[in-house]
Amino acid sequence: SNEDERFDSLYQEPDAPRTVVAPDRGADETRTTVMIRSLPANFTRQLLEDVMNAEGFVGCYDFIYVPADIASGACFFYAFVNLISPPEAQRFRRCFTGFARWPVPGSAEAAVDWSEALQGLEALIERYRNSPLMHEKVPSSMRPAIYHSGRLAHFPPPTARIKAPRLRRAQKAEKVERPSRLE
Repeated sequence: SNEDERFDSLYQEPDAPRTVVAPDRGADETRTTVMIRSLPANFTRQLLEDVMNAEGFVGCYDFIYVPADIASGACFFYAFVNLISPPEAQRFRRCFTGFARWPVPGSAEAAVDWSEALQGLEALIERYRNSPLMHEKVPSSMRPAIYHSGRLAHFPPPTARIKAPRLRRAQKAEKVERPSRLE
């Protein structure tokens, strides 16, 4: 199938061209990557995947990343999702704009916008494949993930050495413990 060919090509073309962000053109929309904001506290990639599947998006997305503090695991209240086609992305935006049926109480209504920095699975893979987020010290549940036919798939291998992530909390604690030069 075309989806299988597209997926396989990602492993063979490490320098795949990035999708150009087009202006919002209604039915002619070409974008597929969205940012969903106002996620509940302590939300995870698995919880977002579960909610998306429950809302009828099984097999309709091929990338999810829920940025989080690596030290604490706490999410930063937003995520990036790439849908498999522009119509699916538009359906996702309609479904999750104002969404409030989260599996945890007291959550705000979600907002969904187009991702401005990156568009398309190829661009997302190129952005994250060599990122410190993909380092072995980062739990796999906190890494960006790709999906094929509704199932979690192996992320394409890095094309460069992956550096260990810098933990912000450790850096702040280190700064506090160091004596000031003025002392």
